[in-house]
Amino acid sequence: MIPLRNISKERLLGVWYAYATTPLDILQYQRRCTSYNVMNNPYFNTNILYTDYNHLCITYSCLLNKNTGLHDIKLRILTRTRIPMAKTLRTISDFLSKIRFPITDLDWLKTEAFCFEWYQLNFELYPRPGRFQAPWGIDPIRD
Repeated sequence: MIPLRNISKERLLGVWYAYATTPLDILQYQRRCTSYNVMNNPYFNTNILYTDYNHLCITYSCLLNKNTGLHDIKLRILTRTRIPMAKTLRTISDFLSKIRFPITDLDWLKTEAFCFEWYQLNFELYPRPGRFQAPWGIDPIRD
C-alpha cells in the first residue's frame, strides 16, 4: 500500500478514536485516552493511507514478525468522534473497497473505541520559558 505524501502533521494533531482495527492482542480495550508526542516522528510520512483531517484518518503498517517469519498487518480506522457520521462511514467503505482491503477483517470497536491524542512539544526546538525550567541547585532526593 502506498502512503500519502506531504501530510500536514499539524492538521492531524488532536484527539482521535480508533473506530475499527485489524485484530489486536488486547483482550479488553481501554476507554481512557492516551497521548503521544509526535515531534520528529516519521509515522506521518510512512503510515497514513487516507485522511480528510477533519473526520477520518486511515493508517496502515506491515512489519515482519521475527518470531513467526510472517508480516503483521495493522490497519486502523481513526475518527474524530466516537460515533462517526454516516457520510464518514461511507467514505471508509468506499476507500477500503478501492484498495481491496477486506472490510470483514476489521474489528469494529464502535462505542468501545479507544482514544488517543497526537501532540507536539516545541520545547525541544526553543529554550523553555523561565517558568517551565527546572530550578537549579535543588536536589530532589534531599529536599
